[in-house]
Amino acid sequence: MTYALLRYDDASLPPEGRWFLWQWGHVFGLDAAVSLSVRELLKELGMTSRHGQHALNKLKGLGAIIATSKPTGRGRPSYEYRLSPTFLKRLATFPDDEPVLAEDINRLGNSEHVNDEATEQDVDADHDASLGNLLDGQTRQVRLSLANRWVLMVLLAHANENGTVMEMPGIRLQRLTGLSSNRWLSQRRKLHALGVLPRYQRGRPGHWKGLTLPMIHYLNLSHPCLNRPSQPAIQVELLPRNTFDPDTSMTEAALTALLRAAETHATQPEQFERAMQLQHFREFSAAVWAVVGTLPNTYEVMAWLRTHVHGAATQLLNTAWEELKTDKATVETPIETVVQGLEHALDHPLIAIGAKAMRENNDGGNALATSSNDSASQAIPNEQGADYRAIWVKVLYDLAHRLAKTRQLDLLREYDGSQTSMPDPSRLTYELIAVTSPGTSETNWRDIRFWRLCGYWSRCDEPTTAPAPPVVLLIWERIVLPKISTPRPPVSGSQVPSPVLSAAENSPDLKEQRGEPVKVKRKLSTHGRKRGINTRKKSD
Repeated sequence: MTYALLRYDDASLPPEGRWFLWQWGHVFGLDAAVSLSVRELLKELGMTSRHGQHALNKLKGLGAIIATSKPTGRGRPSYEYRLSPTFLKRLATFPDDEPVLAEDINRLGNSEHVNDEATEQDVDADHDASLGNLLDGQTRQVRLSLANRWVLMVLLAHANENGTVMEMPGIRLQRLTGLSSNRWLSQRRKLHALGVLPRYQRGRPGHWKGLTLPMIHYLNLSHPCLNRPSQPAIQVELLPRNTFDPDTSMTEAALTALLRAAETHATQPEQFERAMQLQHFREFSAAVWAVVGTLPNTYEVMAWLRTHVHGAATQLLNTAWEELKTDKATVETPIETVVQGLEHALDHPLIAIGAKAMRENNDGGNALATSSNDSASQAIPNEQGADYRAIWVKVLYDLAHRLAKTRQLDLLREYDGSQTSMPDPSRLTYELIAVTSPGTSETNWRDIRFWRLCGYWSRCDEPTTAPAPPVVLLIWERIVLPKISTPRPPVSGSQVPSPVLSAAENSPDLKEQRGEPVKVKRKLSTHGRKRGINTRKKSD
């Protein structure tokens, strides 16, 4: 029942108390009763006296732990500790199934790897209180504290195989971790500075038709803080070419272009063509654009859909490598397990509200009803009367297939032409994770955001010798888009379009000679009133 602690929704239980209960469950078992002194108990749980004593007192105050005094004669008093039946009954109401990233959670939750404080010098509570803070500020910035570990464990418990956490606003994370608002923001800033939480959505979540839109957090699963026993065999860095322009790569902006194309399909043909050139979408029918256009073109919706595309793409690479290679996993002949995963992921209120909006929209209903005669409807068959969610599943599967196929071609191209000992990419397990690199003076100190495809050895194929450094491949996948020429107003009478003037020709003096209006910048006077101070002299 220990995994239920990661889903225990109660803001009154602090992270130190949750860590205490986690260690209790792994050392003794949640149903066990223990007769030990406080010092012996904390030693068994691998906690310092400062954190352990505070957590124990808090748990006793909340009624989660019952302590019964046992007579032992002279010496330190001994107690029998056990978890209260009321707490165990409430804990049983939360799911206890094993998360996808359970191995990473168990490593972080192992008390032997905690570097929170200098526990070797923590002899007893009195001595620990006199030592104070044993770590300087710089050391504390690069080490995971006990609260950092618990926050990471909660995020990992709700993450998918790529380390993406969905449906997790800040207020819910506060209830799952027991942190106050300010303390949660501090924890998030530290994890972001360390690089283990490279991206997260700031501010409050958006709303659409009464629904709170999902918030996304991205974890860097290849970060050293997670202490994974094996490092990637292949590491593909999917980099943008220009950090000053919006990233238009397939991995980053596929859903942005899709939502933009649906938004401009009927009203802005030039913008629609530009979005189509970005990703080379299929010639979808009017029914598909009507379905896609029902969802709002916001960051929350785009990131939520992109997460499902990335998950399906890595699933295709991990389970259908040969089918991808021989073109047997296309949208016409999809992999059933991937389709089922998308269907389960899209069983969501956002899609249900979109379907309701589609039914209420007469134009959308007509588009669905009349799309069978459209020659472009062959891209996604059987659209007439099709389920709203089924069309979304096919669209996302198509994007995931194209992303997985492109990455597979990159890996095979490097493997065939490699002169080094590059591992066979077909024998690896892949994860697509978000990475943020600190900015430099060349990027105007803005962080560089990109994606990393990590390929790990399977347990049966992992070499027995010392692992070699990962083979790093750099791929700049940004697509250069043509600029859209804005139409000029028609020329009337004897007016002729003015030529493009240089900066010198646009100077105020030459503009005044040509008789053009000159915008004069008002020069501020150094006298008079400044910052509300009256500078007039007082009369005698």
